[in-house]
Amino acid sequence: ATMPLASVVSESLGQHQSLQKLVRNHFVASGMNEVVNFSFISADATARLLEKDDPRCNSIKLCNPIAAELAVMRTSLLPGLLETVSRNLSFRNLDLRLFEMRRIYQVADGEEMPEEPIFCAGLLCGLRQPESWCHQPDKVDFFDAKAIVESLLDLLQITDVRWSADNPEPFYHPGKCCW
Repeated sequence: ATMPLASVVSESLGQHQSLQKLVRNHFVASGMNEVVNFSFISADATARLLEKDDPRCNSIKLCNPIAAELAVMRTSLLPGLLETVSRNLSFRNLDLRLFEMRRIYQVADGEEMPEEPIFCAGLLCGLRQPESWCHQPDKVDFFDAKAIVESLLDLLQITDVRWSADNPEPFYHPGKCCW
């Protein structure tokens, strides 16, 4: 029998894919775990975090949702991440370093199809290091998250970044937040 001849063509990653891979690898190297949540969330999940007039409350409703709590497309990664943290905490998994890099879905004015930008979000909670006789049981704080973000900015050669406590997101604790 004669075997057919075929060539295998492998293209390199595109610029966006390379950037996503770089960011993912950085977060994993920083001790974080990637989570993948549904793109569908409950209709009130974003409304619980944001003010009523925030454009992110304008979600795309599904015609035939698989469940009532999965009735709209997400406009933020935070509801899914917070649900993941809540589920883990309920099972006494207290030390978490999670991130998600996925698409969100925003209504595009005058367009039939939504905008689908890729966002990245992360959450840290619990102890800075696993309990041990040689480590203090210090809890993670803002500066742990800031160090991860600053090292990513250095890797991406992004400079002139300012951290501000002015005009925070409505779901942040007043006076105890920065963005």
